[in-house]
Amino acid sequence: MSETCLACTQEGSADAKQNGTLFFCCGAVICYSCSTADDSWTCPCCGKKLPTTDEGTLEVLRKAAKRGDSSAQWNLGRAYDTGRFGVKVDHVEAAKWVLKAAEQGHAKAEHAMGVNYRDGEGVAVNNVEARKWFHRAAVQGHVEAQCDLGIMIFYAIQRGEEDASLDEAEIWLRKAAAAGDKLAEGTLGTTKMFRLFAAQQTT
Repeated sequence: MSETCLACTQEGSADAKQNGTLFFCCGAVICYSCSTADDSWTCPCCGKKLPTTDEGTLEVLRKAAKRGDSSAQWNLGRAYDTGRFGVKVDHVEAAKWVLKAAEQGHAKAEHAMGVNYRDGEGVAVNNVEARKWFHRAAVQGHVEAQCDLGIMIFYAIQRGEEDASLDEAEIWLRKAAAAGDKLAEGTLGTTKMFRLFAAQQTT
């Protein structure tokens, strides 16, 4: 569950990755280095003591999520999805909280809702909703969403759906590939072959 530390605005410090320790306060992630900067184990953002138990962390997340904090909603949803902090895995409950975060523009949550609707995880399969959420995350620069959106559009073309555009699929796949997404790179090779095959069928 990788998140940006609210205090240092980095994707976790070297210490955080080494120790595998992240703390949650104010509904956001605080990395290990920031949480122990002054040896007081207090949140550098709000000054409160950091929760160091699963129960304490869940209490913080639930309170912040109910207040409408999108980061807390996302992290609470992920907890229900993975069983983190000792909660019982509940994909329906997970999708409920992730959706709340997605509706506030949280890019990771938007991508996750796309996956949920595509795969039927906690919600019924709905390709229209899946493409909508992938698109919302993709326009925010979420690389996996760009790849997933491009692939989903490409599959729709293969099924003969009239509203699917190969040009659009390749636009999103190129964006993801430019960011280093290997799956997007490979899929672009497949779309090129598809174009060649389609051209041969019309000649």
